[in-house]
Amino acid sequence: MIFQFIKNITWANRKHVVYILILNTIVPPLEIAILALIYLLLSKSQIDTIKTQLLNLFEYPGLTHLQVISVLFGLTLVTILAWAFLKRIKAQILTTTRYNIYESLAAKVTESYFETSANSQLHQNTEEITNMVIRRSESASVYYISLIGLVSSIFAVILLTATAIVSSWQITIAAMILAVVSVIINYRNFRIIGVIGTEKIQVTDDLLKELTQNIRSFIWVKFDGLEKVTSGKIKKVLHLDWEWKVNKIVTTHTVTILSDAFSLLSLGIIAFIAILLGTVNLETLLLLILIFNRLRSYANECQVSWVNIKENYESTTTLLSTLDTMTSNERTELFEFNRIENIQIHNVSFSYDQTPIINSITTDVCEGDKILIQGPSGQGKSTLLKLLSGYYTPDKGTISYNNDIKTTDSLSFKSVANHIFYAANDMYVPNIPIRDYLDPNGTLTQEEIKSMLNNACLTELITEKHWLSQTLGDDANNFSLGQRQRILLSRLFSRNPSLIILDEATTHMDHDIETQILANIHNHLDSSSILIASSHNTLPAIKFNKIYEVSSGNLAEITVDL
Repeated sequence: MIFQFIKNITWANRKHVVYILILNTIVPPLEIAILALIYLLLSKSQIDTIKTQLLNLFEYPGLTHLQVISVLFGLTLVTILAWAFLKRIKAQILTTTRYNIYESLAAKVTESYFETSANSQLHQNTEEITNMVIRRSESASVYYISLIGLVSSIFAVILLTATAIVSSWQITIAAMILAVVSVIINYRNFRIIGVIGTEKIQVTDDLLKELTQNIRSFIWVKFDGLEKVTSGKIKKVLHLDWEWKVNKIVTTHTVTILSDAFSLLSLGIIAFIAILLGTVNLETLLLLILIFNRLRSYANECQVSWVNIKENYESTTTLLSTLDTMTSNERTELFEFNRIENIQIHNVSFSYDQTPIINSITTDVCEGDKILIQGPSGQGKSTLLKLLSGYYTPDKGTISYNNDIKTTDSLSFKSVANHIFYAANDMYVPNIPIRDYLDPNGTLTQEEIKSMLNNACLTELITEKHWLSQTLGDDANNFSLGQRQRILLSRLFSRNPSLIILDEATTHMDHDIETQILANIHNHLDSSSILIASSHNTLPAIKFNKIYEVSSGNLAEITVDL
């Protein structure tokens, strides 16, 4: 799964990845060139050799020692500027690539979430989806960039090590042994960071869940005087969040401090070995120290990259696993309907978390049917309506449209959704302007939106100043419950659906407004349209030709006097 992820991300960002690889190939040799130029500046014998070679090549005797040093210094300065420029370009490309990956993964999560089947959505946690978009997608981008950083740093370490071996293989081997010892010393800390990465996922999930549910429980908390209890719960989770963050910072600093301390000790040991060998001159020793300093820098980059890989691995695999689950549960077959003419329900059962909700229901819905479904709360009315719409697919049995042409479990919900209007008492209303809610595609005129609101008995909204830009509030809490329901229903009056499903959609309305809005709905519909409504009571203004009662997941038809 991880390998495929790396492969896909590399291909999707191939242009930037190629640039990064090219820069990673150029930058370390430039550093070696800078170190070589500094070595030449420090070595009088090497400068004399350069003068002699220039004399032999160009027969030009006038080049002084100062001139050679000036040329070398100028080359060093130019090389350093080129190195710094390329490093900046590399950092910019890495940053852009990282956030390109984050953006694409976050977009894929949201797209997959809205494409997944409603049956799968039942088992998904809303906070977890939010966490995947905001945190796990970011972790996956860090994971990938850290892999690139690790490979780049290893390449630079190999190149600089080869240069050091050419200068003095004995001292380089001693330095490599010391480096291995440094890694062994930090091994335990690397394991701790991997554990912290796992803790981070769980604690972050718990914190997000605790904050969300307690903030949404504000009214309950206030009325039942639970401020201290709620704050105490949040503090406990916050302390766990504090623990992993502190552990991460302390462990990361420990790794850095141990590495730095051991590096300084290594320099002393290397200098001691050089003195014992007696074959390394001062200029070569200084060159080796400069090389080892750069090696130390790249070794630190390796450590940081490895730490990030360990920390973000668990989060990345969780993201990929969840994405794989969501995409595997999509219903992808599209089938073009002109309209929904009838529905066949055969031996349909449905359960949630192994609890039966609908039990072996069989019936037919015909063209032009006006059906009322009654029954106490919690008996399966809402679930049945979602099954009839194709939103849910049954665990057993079949629901098909237009004389068994296609069953809902083999169809993409998009195939039928265009022919359905659905409104339910518990539908969430986002906090957006009225215009954006009623006309999300931006295709309606102001007069058309005004007509929708008039049909929904919401003329009082039109008299407000700047009424189109007025925000609805979270779940339409800027309005009364009755107005909220009418806002939900107003969406119908810009459409001509063949199947209308109203799940307790007129709750919280007084009788006169309920009668008027249902009459408007009846007048708006084609005579062949199917209307299915659920309610605890008989609904006014609509003459139902079929009435059913749902009880404990069973469906019983009640005789209607026509």
